[in-house]
Amino acid sequence: MDLCEWTKIYLKQRDLHRRAIASLEKTTKGFTIVTKDGGQQEVVVQETLAPATARIIVCLNTRQNVDVLVRKWRDFTQEPDLLLVFANPVTNEKWLLKPHHHDKVADEESLKQGLLAMYEAITSARTQNT
Repeated sequence: MDLCEWTKIYLKQRDLHRRAIASLEKTTKGFTIVTKDGGQQEVVVQETLAPATARIIVCLNTRQNVDVLVRKWRDFTQEPDLLLVFANPVTNEKWLLKPHHHDKVADEESLKQGLLAMYEAITSARTQNT
């Protein structure tokens, strides 16, 4: 299963309890979630992590993506509602991070160590694709 298909399933499962999604529209960058109250949320799906304008960014769980997150940490902490999802679609594993909130409770000295611990807690997507 590719990352885009995995994301579609993840978004639908995430909404099982609330049932707020009216439609899930495929876009060139990922998906637009249209809610029953008329709201919209952009979901960016990218195998290689990069800052983007979206409420949710889904990327592969790779060491490269964690390194990008550490290098561009300040960029990712600027959006208060940003949710990052690091996924391995082959093993159906994921870890989630809200950088804005994490930045308030984590100290800078242990940031990389903490992010690497979360990355290593699930199977790296790279090892599945080689």
